[in-house]
Amino acid sequence: ISVEIIKDLPKNLYKYYSLTDYTVKAVNESTLYFSQANLLNDILEGNFDLLWNFNKFNQNTDILETIKKQIVNDLPSHKKAFLKWRGVFSMCETFNNELLWIHYTNETGYCLELNAEKLSTHFNTNNEENNCYFFPMSYPKELKQIDFNDFANIYDEISTQKTQKIIDVNLPIINCFAVKECHWVYEQEWRLMLRNSKFNYVSEPTIILDDKSKEAENDMQIGGNIEIPRDIVERIILAPHFFNNSRFNKFEKVVDGGNLFEIYNFKNDKSGRLCKDFFLSMKKHYPNKVFQIIKMVNEDKIVFRDIKYKIDIIDIGNN
Repeated sequence: ISVEIIKDLPKNLYKYYSLTDYTVKAVNESTLYFSQANLLNDILEGNFDLLWNFNKFNQNTDILETIKKQIVNDLPSHKKAFLKWRGVFSMCETFNNELLWIHYTNETGYCLELNAEKLSTHFNTNNEENNCYFFPMSYPKELKQIDFNDFANIYDEISTQKTQKIIDVNLPIINCFAVKECHWVYEQEWRLMLRNSKFNYVSEPTIILDDKSKEAENDMQIGGNIEIPRDIVERIILAPHFFNNSRFNKFEKVVDGGNLFEIYNFKNDKSGRLCKDFFLSMKKHYPNKVFQIIKMVNEDKIVFRDIKYKIDIIDIGNN
């Protein structure tokens, strides 16, 4: 599959997160979670019925009718074979995307700033050709279908016993996972698609499974985390409401050398302990890379987001 990228790779790419057990563990272990392709948020993605045009293929007299029907009917199995070991990691071009802060962090999470060149080099170096694709998403206002017939290569395979006609369909399936409808354009998304034995196939939502099969699929989703070098992470940017009263208790005010300090304790519950674990990980692995974004108003009365604070993690005690 040949993929030509006609858009420059940004200096940095951003991944937005809520604060959960899984995301704290991922930061601590320096891993990125790759989602299964059938769990992506736009149902257009991977939809051969909408993204492929079979008109010319169906009129191709070089292919027997029975074979044409078989190929079309077998498309779900081709898709399953392609996706069986593949996962997808999505990123945004900016750290101040209003809707992503709201949708993915609920204004209380964080985002990772990733060095795009280092990220690309790492995955291309450590994966075989055709096992890793790094590309921007397209958001066309008018959907351009791919003509299936243009990618059907028919030839004769001759063995010692017989001659067999082979239809080699080199599907540019990547296109089916690089196109979203135009209303998703606000995401400004770049995508890593990786082939790795850690990933497992997850059925499309419209494939109805029994409870046992569904439970087995859910179990198989574990293991989509891929380790990356820590220097790929440039900054950890906290959301505007990261420091909130669901995680902290107000404790006391202390005057030291003429400076006023406000002391807060982590709450003694899951939310507080999770926040403490997050900062312990920051102190250990990224002590000088933690910042916070807030909303501000400029001289033209325009509301915007920008990074306002650098967070110094001096010490973390029992509380």
